[in-house]
Amino acid sequence: MINSLNRFVPEGMKPFEKTDTFKKTKERILIPEVTAKSQAVSVATVSDIFDLIPVKSGMTLSFHHHLRNGDGVMNMV
Repeated sequence: MINSLNRFVPEGMKPFEKTDTFKKTKERILIPEVTAKSQAVSVATVSDIFDLIPVKSGMTLSFHHHLRNGDGVMNMV
């Protein structure tokens, strides 16, 4: 069969009408949301942070320095 755009369409192909025409095989199952308990720790200085974490040779430390007064943070590190 040739459609209105002059393209071949195989016999038995139905045109798309709307999503309600398709059968749902089963209802979707949502995965329950799990939230981690907060383990936030407040420290007074940057050097206190390095006392809390076991920094070893070869490790890479990363932080976001584009915060307010970020250049001051860079100078402290």
